[in-house]
Amino acid sequence: MRRIFIVLVAALLIAPGVSAAQTYGDEQGQHKTKSSMMKSSMGMMQANMGMLADITAKISSMMSKGQMNPGEQKQILEMMNQMSRIMREMSVPHGEPVKKRHNEELKEMRQRMVSLE
Repeated sequence: MRRIFIVLVAALLIAPGVSAAQTYGDEQGQHKTKSSMMKSSMGMMQANMGMLADITAKISSMMSKGQMNPGEQKQILEMMNQMSRIMREMSVPHGEPVKKRHNEELKEMRQRMVSLE
């Protein structure tokens, strides 16, 4: 469980750098034509990264208390796997529909965390 948590934290730290490298790696002409679209896209990704960080912090807090029952542990493990998948998908370029889907999934996860607390 701790290894998964460490991997999630590392991915949260690495994903913004990967995204920035992809953004600035474009040729100048392409970068200018996509700039407004990329700004809104980056805003969605930043919001998603913020939610991932918040959920990770809540999971860490719950784990540090050590008072989770097996059902809660199973839910947390499922959420961590889902977060891992989302971060893996975020590490490569995707269109708005995928970012919106991630956003909805993260909102649902955040609600699940509230019910577990």
